[in-house]
Amino acid sequence: MGITSLLATEPEIIDGRLTGGFVPPFLLKDGKLVKADAYCREAGSSLERAAFFADSINDLEMLLRVGRPVAVNPNPLLMAEARARGWTVERWKL
Repeated sequence: MGITSLLATEPEIIDGRLTGGFVPPFLLKDGKLVKADAYCREAGSSLERAAFFADSINDLEMLLRVGRPVAVNPNPLLMAEARARGWTVERWKL
């Protein structure tokens, strides 16, 4: 797929051991925006030049901020938003 970077919630590791905690921000809702915006800025880019793939209405804020929002196997609420906004909708099968 050509993916060269992946942003994910980072587990907290102290003295070489997983603590069960995480390194903020937790990548959920606004946390995704914070981490993705910082990543884009560090790379000399912006969210407006990024693509974001989501299946849930929980990611609406991120989808609204990126230049290429894509709904993948969207839940009904996200499907309605994607259709209303003219976003790309994809169906992926395993």
